[in-house]
Amino acid sequence: MPATKVYLVAEMEALRIGLGAVIKAQPDMTVAGAAQSLERMARDDAFRTSDVILVHVPALNQSNVEDVYRQLGEWLPGMRILFFGSERDARGMNPAHLPQHLSLNTVGFLLMDAPAERLVDCVRLVASGCFVCQCDMSFAREALVALGLGPAREEAGQEDLSERELDVLRLVAEGLSNRQVAEQLFLTEGTVKIHVSHIMNKLAVERRTELVRYALSRGLVPLES
Repeated sequence: MPATKVYLVAEMEALRIGLGAVIKAQPDMTVAGAAQSLERMARDDAFRTSDVILVHVPALNQSNVEDVYRQLGEWLPGMRILFFGSERDARGMNPAHLPQHLSLNTVGFLLMDAPAERLVDCVRLVASGCFVCQCDMSFAREALVALGLGPAREEAGQEDLSERELDVLRLVAEGLSNRQVAEQLFLTEGTVKIHVSHIMNKLAVERRTELVRYALSRGLVPLES
């Protein structure tokens, strides 16, 4: 299998060097190129052959973001981007301004304090078409709405779910784990797992992120926490 080509975008040279060292140390990855802003990346032909673009959020401030996104959308509609930064960076990003050509299987968000192993794992996940989001839950919900417009499945309706399943769905959409849902509803964790499985089957979805998107699109949970 060919190595995953990663293009690095970070304002600080030291950060680009450090990220490059981490990527090069992986047997299944290679560095396609590096730039200090999206605007400079757009002038580098090397990015067009990359599989994943790893973008440090502060680097967005160095670019005319909307124009660059428009260009990137024309050049590489299927590109996959993994954004990373601090909690403050995540809160400063506006999901409504994410490139419209991106979708749930082409983008990820990662906190900067994650260990190197987590970073490379997220690169692999995004490269394989998985939505990754490790940041403030309110931002995650807004990102799901911005990137996953509409319900997870039009043919599935909340009328197919029991009241208990709706309760479980609401709490899952608020970011609670199965254990936390169990504590809230005075159920066993095993019972919650069964409910989640039944809900996924009824809505014909495979990931918890799709449950969040469904709940948000149906107004079952508020956008703001």
